Amino acid sequence: MLGSVYIFKHSEGQLSVYPNDSARAILKHFISIATAAAQVVTHRSGKVMYYGYIRKLPKSEFLGFCILVNGVYVDNMQGLMRFFERNVEQLSRNDEIIRYDENGELRLIADENSDVFEKTCHKLLSRFDEQFSELPVLPPETFSVGVNELSTHLISDSNDSIIKDTIRYGYTLTAKQLGVDTSGMLETVSAIRKLKREKEEITSKHTELQKKYTRLVSQKKQYSFVALLILALIGCGVCLYILNDRANESDTDNRTLQSEVAELRDSLNITNGICSNLKAQTNSYREVMPIIITNAKIGNFYPDGSVETEFGEKIYSNRTMYLKPRICFTAYREGEIKLEVRLRKIEINQDSIVDKYEYEIEYTEGSQEINLRSCGWSTMGCWAGGTYKFEFWYMGRCLFVRKFTVFD
Repeated sequence: MLGSVYIFKHSEGQLSVYPNDSARAILKHFISIATAAAQVVTHRSGKVMYYGYIRKLPKSEFLGFCILVNGVYVDNMQGLMRFFERNVEQLSRNDEIIRYDENGELRLIADENSDVFEKTCHKLLSRFDEQFSELPVLPPETFSVGVNELSTHLISDSNDSIIKDTIRYGYTLTAKQLGVDTSGMLETVSAIRKLKREKEEITSKHTELQKKYTRLVSQKKQYSFVALLILALIGCGVCLYILNDRANESDTDNRTLQSEVAELRDSLNITNGICSNLKAQTNSYREVMPIIITNAKIGNFYPDGSVETEFGEKIYSNRTMYLKPRICFTAYREGEIKLEVRLRKIEINQDSIVDKYEYEIEYTEGSQEINLRSCGWSTMGCWAGGTYKFEFWYMGRCLFVRKFTVFD
């Protein structure tokens, strides 16, 4: 099928279109009539059909795609909406054109180069040709309505009525207000927000420990001051002892003062021990758990590294080759660790290790994702159906376990 693809985005009052040609005016009109969280906007111009998808983002930003076909038309509006939604999910996973911010909201990437847009256009057209390989022939125009008249629908409306209007009207808008994110996108948003909450909790605990430590240091200084006062009192007691004729009473007072000094010294030792323990606990926690793994997804890959099954999607036994895990984690600071990765098959009575390896990763402070080394063979269908799990170990501790199923 011959067709063209456009990518357009609207940010800070500016419209960017790739490639930038005469279609810009039509795409600008698409944005002006977009009212829902997501919508498919179609335009008929003679034998050419424009199929646009516009996704509203925070802060009045828009992301859109548009596919042009000649002499044919799409007869499944729900399928077309799902097609565009899956492509938005794919772009967000790869941080191409859009990405999730720390609050779990989709945002445009400010400075993407033309190579990214060209690559995305090529993939979008290829996927469209694969999913909509056989389209019906576009009937002649009836001229029963004006060329610029607009017909509006909800995605829940009858598919036949929507498709009929896309053929008759110059512009047709099919809106979707709820459920615009795929299950994979919802899972990603949930993981990001969970990481943010965990980070806030850890930061709060760290702040509280710092406050406790500061209070203990202050108490230690107060004990030192009291000790100096006691020493001064002892000096006064010695003077009184020399001047006082009642030697026996002075000895008793002196023993009492010495006992009080000993008690104060014990209190100072206890305070020093508490401070040391707090420091040791904080350092030990960071050493034992330098990263917190929050999620892991499994993908299936060809020997050359190309994707057979995307991360997190269903994996079928007859298509299996190299199984690769992708981990999502949060790090307290920059560093590197050596993870031990174990792949087990879950049996009825016991689990058996089918592969394991060590993998060194470097990381920066904050939340991030890293793809680890794959396990498998180049022969397709090398993994039998069943339940498996990847385990991620560090210094004898299991940081995370991800179960997954290879379907027959």
